[in-house]
Amino acid sequence: MQGNILVLLTEYLPDTQLTGLRPSLFFGGKMSVRETILKDAIGLTTGEREATYGPVENNLKNCAALVTAYLDGKYGADAPTLISEDIAWIMVLIKMVRTFNNDMHEDNYVDAAAYAAIAAQCRVHEDC
Repeated sequence: MQGNILVLLTEYLPDTQLTGLRPSLFFGGKMSVRETILKDAIGLTTGEREATYGPVENNLKNCAALVTAYLDGKYGADAPTLISEDIAWIMVLIKMVRTFNNDMHEDNYVDAAAYAAIAAQCRVHEDC
């Protein structure tokens, strides 16, 4: 039956709208799309990425310092001083912009959810 559903979907949706989707999101999965995306986001923020890239708090602090230095060099005294939370929200915006074309890539939604959670963590923990 799953194959029949996929055939029906591909008749009504352009192929590009199905790119990047895991069949478990729609076919036979017990979790909703929302639950699957949030579960995947939890995995990203607590899993092997931190082992590979280091603590997100350090990366966001470093990125905020670099972007602030860039803005200061370009705009001088009027440039804002960015903090980790700003960088997390900017990453959410980047992921959102990627959805503006017709392609559906699940990772943009997963990453945006993860960065939104990280922004909240930064708001709560000022040392983020």
